[in-house]
Amino acid sequence: EFGHLDVLVNNAAICFNDPTLYGKVSYTPFEQQAAITINTNYFGTLAVTEAMLPLLRESRLSPRVVNVASAAGRLRGSPAIQRAISDPDLSIAQLSTLMGSFVRCAEAGTHIETGWPNTCYGVSKMGLIALTRVLAREEATVRINSVDPGFCATDQNDNQGHISA
Repeated sequence: EFGHLDVLVNNAAICFNDPTLYGKVSYTPFEQQAAITINTNYFGTLAVTEAMLPLLRESRLSPRVVNVASAAGRLRGSPAIQRAISDPDLSIAQLSTLMGSFVRCAEAGTHIETGWPNTCYGVSKMGLIALTRVLAREEATVRINSVDPGFCATDQNDNQGHISA
């Protein structure tokens, strides 16, 4: 209706801090958490952002994207994975392949031996931070940043956070 979008905040996420999400779902093994987490936190954010970029590009103001990340997404894993994720020439296609690789390795139970960290949420947020860097490089007219709001009390962590959401 308005033909443009000025600000996009990507805040949707899932985290299995507890494999039952504090009794809200049945037990979810790590191998099954990987696809759910990466598809929601990385691929979902990518899809929404790509869908909204044409509208952001039409903004007459200073269009912005804010990706809500986490300190859990700090760079880690094997040196090879760290190099790949932090490569200044990384593309979205390459990053998406890396995220898919983590899911396949986690589902096979080989993620640790192949150099991935033992955290689906952390890998998803590491991917989101890398995605932010790639998009910021590729979209010169849109300001794209990621933020870490800190450990907020939310349903995702059974309200155990220290900061009010």
